[in-house]
Amino acid sequence: MNAAAVLQFLQQEASGSQHLDVNERLHLFEISWAAMVKASVSGNREESLAWADRGIRVCANEPWCEENALNMRTWAIDEFGHQDEHAVLDATVLVKDFFHGLTWTPEEAVHAARVGWVNRDRDLLMTQRRLKRALIRLERIHEQLPQEDRFRLQAWFAVRNALK
Repeated sequence: MNAAAVLQFLQQEASGSQHLDVNERLHLFEISWAAMVKASVSGNREESLAWADRGIRVCANEPWCEENALNMRTWAIDEFGHQDEHAVLDATVLVKDFFHGLTWTPEEAVHAARVGWVNRDRDLLMTQRRLKRALIRLERIHEQLPQEDRFRLQAWFAVRNALK
């Protein structure tokens, strides 16, 4: 598979006729990631962002691939900066993803992390890990985040290391 395969997949998926297994979809994502980085190294910002958009779309609506798309978006924002309402560079997408469905305060998350390890609660531990990975992404681009989002995340950044 190559770059043309990614484009073909996205065209077919847009028409609703494309179904790939996990490995094929992840391979297309890896092609997109490599093309994004190559374009960036070559100084071609627009091509790099086009490949980032393709990679994010390859992972769209696939929960097992979602983290890859979030990492790709983080890399692009770190590389090119935040841009409001941009398909790839809008950092608020990452902030919204972090807060989506979040029912804990930072203190409750730290307590849950301790309880999860003591009780070996797999679901609790997986939630903690997801939160910690999301915080690592957000910390990487915290200077790029709008002021309001940095303020909302301040307490979470303070407790990140306590999360397992």
